[in-house]
Amino acid sequence: VIQIASSQRRLSCLERGLPPRVRIGMSDSAENELDEGSVLKAILVMAGPMIFGIAAVMSVTMIDTLYVGQLGQDQLAALSFAFPVTTVVSGLSLGLSAAGASVVSRAIGDDDRDHARTLSLHTLLLGILVTSTGAAIGFLIAEPLFKLIGADETTLDYILTYMRIWFLAVPFLSVAMMCDFIVRATGNSVWPSLVMTGGSLINIAVTGALVFGVGPFPDMGIEGAATGTLIAQILTVVAGIWMVTWKAGLVDWKLPSLSKMIPSWWDAAKVAAPAALGNMVHPFTLTVVTAILATYSQSTVAAFGVATQVEVIATIPLLALSSALSPIAGQNWGAGKPHRITKTLKISYWMSVVWAAIVAVPLWVFGDTLAGFFNSDGGIPDEAQTYLRIVPFSLFGYGMVICAAAAFNGIDHAGRALGYNIVRSAVLFLPLAWVGSMLADKPGVYGGIAAANVVSGLVIGWYAVRWLDKSCKDARDGDAESCEEEEDGHLVPAE
Repeated sequence: VIQIASSQRRLSCLERGLPPRVRIGMSDSAENELDEGSVLKAILVMAGPMIFGIAAVMSVTMIDTLYVGQLGQDQLAALSFAFPVTTVVSGLSLGLSAAGASVVSRAIGDDDRDHARTLSLHTLLLGILVTSTGAAIGFLIAEPLFKLIGADETTLDYILTYMRIWFLAVPFLSVAMMCDFIVRATGNSVWPSLVMTGGSLINIAVTGALVFGVGPFPDMGIEGAATGTLIAQILTVVAGIWMVTWKAGLVDWKLPSLSKMIPSWWDAAKVAAPAALGNMVHPFTLTVVTAILATYSQSTVAAFGVATQVEVIATIPLLALSSALSPIAGQNWGAGKPHRITKTLKISYWMSVVWAAIVAVPLWVFGDTLAGFFNSDGGIPDEAQTYLRIVPFSLFGYGMVICAAAAFNGIDHAGRALGYNIVRSAVLFLPLAWVGSMLADKPGVYGGIAAANVVSGLVIGWYAVRWLDKSCKDARDGDAESCEEEEDGHLVPAE
């Protein structure tokens, strides 16, 4: 039966003038067919290299916090105020990147090479246009925005010094990220991880030299942190364009007509808009929580910023896991195999539970020590430890939400993914944090965050699997047996 199905698929491809199971640019050792074979193997192959790439990217923010924390508490508070806003802007880039990965992975799953190449170019051009516009707006409204969320005059000066340079880096950051996601849509995660790691190492080195004035570099303080990011992103986008153009063979840089781009932009926008909003909902709520904490003191904001940086390190494997799900889901959806997406989600949920259990205990014991590396002034380490003793136990719920959202972005159901993020952040995270602040001050805020993670993870995790099971049964005329798999991971059609 499997041989007959395979022959029919090859015949369908030949009728469309396409070779069966198209390879795009990468060698067989570099590219993976994510709609065949072991689901667990696909997850590990995609997520494994991304752990190092994401760790490198996340380490940039961590190292920036470490560097700036040595300059003083005001500078550290400025970076804590900036973090939610930079995350919102990065969320826009992530949304566009998710759109590129979704449309390209589904085209590859459908064995349509030419369409995959067209979509790659069109989504990259869309990303350049959108993020350049967004960066310009951010540059202009930075001052009133940070006044609104509670920055005092001293801190505001440092924030504006940092952000006005950082906004210049946004288009480069976005294009580099989109190149990374598009290449991963082919099933290759090694080269994207190498490019991400290389760019991050450059960022760390250049930023340190500019913040402290090492060797021939000037001593620029917090301005040097933003300048280092700008320089590194320019170099990274060069590597990203090389990767997607010559290594992967996914882009032919010829400016198409607007009439040809609009349909592709519409397809991408159906994913990009909800995905970007989904990525920006949480940073927005985080900004409001920062404003709540600012009513206590600027040092509380600094401690919160340090604690969330430590938390980001702890969530790297969860982020890598979610990054693997979008191309896996996209290829399987394009190939008509929703049952494999369900299995992938279930495995990712258990991985999230195991990882949360692994990291929660060390953060409970050594949270203040880790926070002290960033800043040891006053009670910042102790205050950060309060957060790190409450929230990490709930990270499994966060992992379940981001995995479900990534999978639904990959299958062109970004509206549902947006709904998942809204439920977690707007419906649960922000209200529970506010209620917690009324009941138990700062520990209450952190308890509300933990509760939001747990409830949203369990509810959304269950709903996502239920929806995919129903989709699978509907696709096979309601025959549940047709959605089962043999041990080798291949579908056994009931007919």
